Amino acid sequence: MVRRWEWQPSRSTLAFSSAGQAKLYLLPEWRSRSIASLLVTAIESFLRSHDASGYQVTVTPFASREHGVEHFYHRLGFASEGRMLLYKQL
Repeated sequence: MVRRWEWQPSRSTLAFSSAGQAKLYLLPEWRSRSIASLLVTAIESFLRSHDASGYQVTVTPFASREHGVEHFYHRLGFASEGRMLLYKQL
């Protein structure tokens, strides 16, 4: 149904009391059942219990275009920070 999610505190997450969500993917046949929202709620509960003040998600252009992921996160209260991630393949 979903890929395993793990959070391991690092020096930077402890210093800034924030964390990043990693590799949350819901298979298409499990979508539109509120499962993703429940998973995000569980992740946020876990992060709060570890004193995190916030977290970020990365939405790829493909995920936004093909699955509306950006809209999903906006509905959950996420807001764009206006950053752009750049990548260079070597």
